[in-house]
Amino acid sequence: MEPCRYSNCLLSPNCSLRTYADAVLFNERLMSPKPPPRTPGQVWVLFAWESPTHRRQAMYTPEWRRELNWTMTYRTNSDLFAPVGMFVPVLKPLSYHHLLNIVQHKTKTVAWFVNNCQTASRRMAYVKRLQKVIDVDIFGNCGSFTCPKSNPECRNMLNHTYMFYLSFENSLCKDYITEKLYKIFNVPCVPVVRGGADYKHLVPNGTYIDTADFASPEALGWHLKGLISNTSAYMDILMHKEQYRALSSRPGKVMALCELCYRLNNPGTQWSTSAGIEERNEECHVPADLG
Repeated sequence: MEPCRYSNCLLSPNCSLRTYADAVLFNERLMSPKPPPRTPGQVWVLFAWESPTHRRQAMYTPEWRRELNWTMTYRTNSDLFAPVGMFVPVLKPLSYHHLLNIVQHKTKTVAWFVNNCQTASRRMAYVKRLQKVIDVDIFGNCGSFTCPKSNPECRNMLNHTYMFYLSFENSLCKDYITEKLYKIFNVPCVPVVRGGADYKHLVPNGTYIDTADFASPEALGWHLKGLISNTSAYMDILMHKEQYRALSSRPGKVMALCELCYRLNNPGTQWSTSAGIEERNEECHVPADLG
């Protein structure tokens, strides 16, 4: 809590302090079937970084809906917005010629790192069709290539070998963008995103390719092939991306917790949740471009 405007907030995982706390955070994935005893005047906050497709049903019971005051999630209309990652401008980006030298030594097209093969977004079905047009090397449980997350060479492959990587979410839910984009955004490789978020409002424009802009996986594949043979257009995306750096999950959490501390110090700012609990039931959809 050190970066916060107020320094009198203590964040603790010690459940024995819950009775004395001004606010209590509940992890959506770990909630009990019924709410525990509550100290009068406490603010109860729902914390969720997973999409509703991974939720526990506990939070939808009438008992929980009556007790929860605020939401702290990746949703932009949460009471306490806690993005999984953030983008900041770069003061000294790499030069065009430096990036061009990297691109000219790349030898492969598309990489995808994935371990969960059966998902609500049907991303595996999408990639299977994409592979009919362009080569996609799949690393992890769902493919024939291996590269452990702890191995730095995985990132180096994107840096020096592959032109594109797939940042495909496991579910298509509003505002849902995970580390699949943020963790690899900073390497000189063009991300191809697929999710339910409005990327145009959450990710710097011109830094990625969105599958939502194409009628089918095949159409996307032909577009990627065109970029491979059009160095100028490909470099334009990299140069836009080089103007930003993606930050890890910590700044988003700190920002939300600092806002919570501010509100607890200013009781007049407290209000009921705007991103209602029931709304999280309706924020996801099935893919419409797979037939």
